[in-house]
Amino acid sequence: MATLWRHLKPTHPIPSIRSDIYLNRSGNSPYNFAFRFRREFIMKKSFLATLLAITAPALHAQWAGNAELGYSESSGNSSAEALYLAAEATHTVDLNILKLIGRADRQRTDKTLSKELYHLEGQFSHFLSAQRKSYVYANGLYEQDEPSGLVSRYNLTVGPGWRWAPNERSAIDLELGAGWHNDDYKDNSRDADGWMGRLYLKGSYAFNEAVKGTAETTERHDAERRLNTTRLGLESALNAHLSLSAQYEYRYNSKPEAGKRSEDNLTRITFKYTF
Repeated sequence: MATLWRHLKPTHPIPSIRSDIYLNRSGNSPYNFAFRFRREFIMKKSFLATLLAITAPALHAQWAGNAELGYSESSGNSSAEALYLAAEATHTVDLNILKLIGRADRQRTDKTLSKELYHLEGQFSHFLSAQRKSYVYANGLYEQDEPSGLVSRYNLTVGPGWRWAPNERSAIDLELGAGWHNDDYKDNSRDADGWMGRLYLKGSYAFNEAVKGTAETTERHDAERRLNTTRLGLESALNAHLSLSAQYEYRYNSKPEAGKRSEDNLTRITFKYTF
């Protein structure tokens, strides 16, 4: 319990929203401390509520989903231990699929918050035929990681997608898209918005009824930077609803915050509960 509280308790003076520009960032007055504490507490409650909102629809018969809780370790911009939370829900009606995803990765190094990555994503896909081989999609994404200098990132992309499922044990999804992005950093000189391109590739393979492997990569390009997130996972079922997962995540930013590295490598072990 002490370890869990150390990861979840509010921290000072990391800000959670940009409104603190109206206050002295370096101020240590009780008013500044109370204001920051309240904002961060509200933000964390809001994100946890969002994760619950993503998971809750999975309890409905037409929804499927999962929730994850686990431990992660990273190297790169920080070498730290972390707590990882995630939730995913998928709603399927005829040829339409709605997917909602939420992730939180919170890390501490020497009692200092070194990463606070929040990721929210939603996607609507419509298959063009009953064979479910090609589709069109719209994807929206939000990310925040203030310890790494990222105040907020918004992406909205649309495009075509293709699914290849040669058998019941394997499947491959490929998506191409274009859209708009807005990146807001603590260093205002690095802020950017405009057109962007997106490439998404995911593959999965079931080795047997209990063990499944997955690999996915998302590539985003704009006029300022190239971003990549790649995940590899191996999941083993413990029973009908609970599974143990080992994951590796690679994140790349071609134009990181000053003093930060372009690459982050994360490994994590999670328990996943499937609805």
